[in-house]
Amino acid sequence: MGQPKRKNHIPYRLNVLFFGVFVLFSILILRLGYVQIVQGDSYDLMLSQEEEQTATVDAPRGIMFDRNNYVLVDNDMQLSLTYTNRPGNEQERYEIAHQLVNYLEVDEEDVEEINDREWQDYFLYEASIEEREEDGTLADGSICR
Repeated sequence: MGQPKRKNHIPYRLNVLFFGVFVLFSILILRLGYVQIVQGDSYDLMLSQEEEQTATVDAPRGIMFDRNNYVLVDNDMQLSLTYTNRPGNEQERYEIAHQLVNYLEVDEEDVEEINDREWQDYFLYEASIEEREEDGTLADGSICR
């Protein structure tokens, strides 16, 4: 009589591993479906409420040298500011604009380039903010004290 054969456990372990991977992928697919199907409308609404204004500025091309390694064209680094406007935060936007006045330098030429429509919007907006402050209510409906 021979020795009893040892049962090989590798197929059993592989089945357990494959089942575990199957369960994890199933959870992932269900979660992605939930986010896409059930919560998709709320994400679309949030995306449509975001407002983005992009100002295009010519990008620097790099430093140019002549054949003797003399710099012909150089780039000056400029600071940039990015602000994302969301609906309903007029008071915050107004306060930020008045804080930025202390840091920004504007040439008279730039002020002259502002068209009449932008000036009208500015004065109407400023008047509405002052009126709200006098009433004691802010744009979000809260009461200022």
